[in-house]
Amino acid sequence: KLYSGVSKRSFWHKILQNNLKREYKKIMSIARYCIYSTEYLERRYQERYPHPGRSTTLYTVSEMPRLPEIKERQEFHLLYCGNLGVGRAEALAETAKVLYETDSRAVLDVYGKFVSKEDEAAVCGNPNVRYGGVIPYSEIPDRMSRADMVFHCENNDRLYNLRGAFSTKIADSLASGRPFLVYASREYPFVQYLERNKSAHIAETPEELAKVLSRCIEDDSYRKQYVENGVQLAGEKHSIAANCSRMCEILKETAQ
Repeated sequence: KLYSGVSKRSFWHKILQNNLKREYKKIMSIARYCIYSTEYLERRYQERYPHPGRSTTLYTVSEMPRLPEIKERQEFHLLYCGNLGVGRAEALAETAKVLYETDSRAVLDVYGKFVSKEDEAAVCGNPNVRYGGVIPYSEIPDRMSRADMVFHCENNDRLYNLRGAFSTKIADSLASGRPFLVYASREYPFVQYLERNKSAHIAETPEELAKVLSRCIEDDSYRKQYVENGVQLAGEKHSIAANCSRMCEILKETAQ
């Protein structure tokens, strides 16, 4: 077993790593085709184990339909649904503080399960946070429709471990047609992906987050400016039909 917390100076750890790399190199020598979950991972593996013309990226898919906007409340609502681990509680607590300073009437709705009481207290201790716990996935579309923006965040201290990650929530947020805000470092490849495709509002510092939130609260057209790009991107990169079609092409090519 390879433990992430092992000492890098461990003699046996180095032997195990070298053995794994050698075995992986053997696998790559016979693999007909490789599929990666992000373009970043595909690029990095191509650099380390060159296999030109024998790989592609198939992003996580979403079955989320385009959602209607249901505006029943006057105050601005920012919605986070999903994993509350991997350092996200810290980023959410920071977001809540910035949102409150920007507009004391605005609300951060949070759904999910905290990994510790400390994390829950750090987030829910903010007066503008409404925590709804864990809810069925079937109820999430309705929550998204009633929110002014859907939200995703990452802890910048986790960049090294999460650089290649791509949350399933991102695909749902794009497909939903709801205004989408991401609070994370631009060093994350998924942030670069969203910014390159102009499909979400991006903020990586509290100061930038405050500016983006202020404009999104005040200007409806500014808040919705990336919605159509997001829906289009979801159809191109996160569609079950598109991925199935590409997979069929790959199987036909490699089976010849």
